[in-house]
Amino acid sequence: MGYEMPKVTVGQGVLWRHSASFDEPPAPAFVTAVYQDKIDCSIMVANCKYLMPKSGVRYITDPVIPTLHPEAAGDGVFELTERDRLIDGLLRSSYKTVG
Repeated sequence: MGYEMPKVTVGQGVLWRHSASFDEPPAPAFVTAVYQDKIDCSIMVANCKYLMPKSGVRYITDPVIPTLHPEAAGDGVFELTERDRLIDGLLRSSYKTVG
């Protein structure tokens, strides 16, 4: 089985980063649209009353990321929150044992 982006829904909170490196802390964001292998999200920027929209954001482990042109990778990456990673892991492990 190949790469599959984790299941996310519109309105779900995620963590957004400029890149897949962990050089700086992630920013909280809300998912605004979900596609097959990308999302659109609105990032909460510190000391700013507006949300910053980003589109075409890929999951942090997407194998396509290293092959992207730097301009195409400019919308950053997202990862699940710790709580959602735990839930996702539980669902995947229970699916493997049941299904």
